[in-house]
Formats: sequence, structure tokens, C-alpha cells
Amino acid sequence: YGAAIKAPALALLPPDTRAARARTARKSLARVAVVGMLFWLTAGAVHVVRLAAVSRSAQQELALLAPAVDSALTLRQDLNRIRAARATMARAEAGRSRVLTLLADLTSALGDSAFLATFTLSADSTVRLVGYAPQATWVLADLDRVRALGEARLEGALTRERLGSGPDGRDWDRFAVVARLERVP
Repeated sequence: YGAAIKAPALALLPPDTRAARARTARKSLARVAVVGMLFWLTAGAVHVVRLAAVSRSAQQELALLAPAVDSALTLRQDLNRIRAARATMARAEAGRSRVLTLLADLTSALGDSAFLATFTLSADSTVRLVGYAPQATWVLADLDRVRALGEARLEGALTRERLGSGPDGRDWDRFAVVARLERVP
């Protein structure tokens, strides 16, 4: 039964010698483990000291560079504000030139036969025109030539008014037109 549990070993040395050698091996292993632990502790301490020195050095560098960093951050914020202002101005200029182009097209399409009293362009691209013409229906025909306007229609009732006094006064139709501003490439 004993042979099945543990393989038989041939022991030629006396038990005291074997016990002394086992103690010596354990002591050597303990010494190696202690030396290894000391090396690990020394390496950890060196690493912590080095991290503290690097941190202190970085803090000193940051303290020296703080005015320059603050100045750079302020310049960056100013640059971002300037970019935003330029973008706003570019959008406004693009919108303005679009409106000016539309006004130029309206002026050339209507010619001398009609004049506008009000021109309104709303944010949803709805154009409202109020003005006077000898015949209000001519205005719709003239507005069909403006490529930027679509769905032009008369709004409200037409009224006939006398403009001018004396023999030079003439009867004109007062009109209100609503149209949609379309994107023109």
C-alpha cells in the first residue's frame, strides 16, 4: 500500500545529513526571497522618488510657463471669436448679396410700369411686395420673369387709387404680391 501512495526513494545518506541539507536549502531559498523582495522594494522606492521628482519639475515648469500659456489661451479664444465673427459676416454678406440680386432682378423685371412701396423678405423665404401699377395683373406677368421667385400670387383685394393731384394724377392699382424665394444656382 505504501508503494502505491509514494514512490520508494533510495536514501544513502543518514537522516541527520538529509535534514541539514533541507534546512540549508530552505535558508538559501529564504535568503534569495528576502534579497528579491529588497530589490523589488528598492525599485519601487526609486520609482516613487523619480515620479515625485518629475512631478515637482513639471510643476515648476508649468509655473514658469503659466503666463505664456494664459496668453496663448487668451489668443486662442480671441481667434475663435474672430472666426465666429467672420463666419457671421460672411453669412450676412451672402444673404445681403442674395437680397440685392433679388432687388436688381425685381427692378429690371418691373421696369417703369410699376413701383414698390414695401419689400419684405421673411426668414422662411417668403417675399411680400406692396406697390402700385397701372394694371396689377401686369405685375404678376413681370414677376414670372424673375427666376428667383416662385409661386407668385396676388394677396388681398386690389384697390384703385388716384396718385398725384390735378390733371397729372392717374389711377393706379394698389397690389400686394406674395411669392416664395427659391434657391437659384
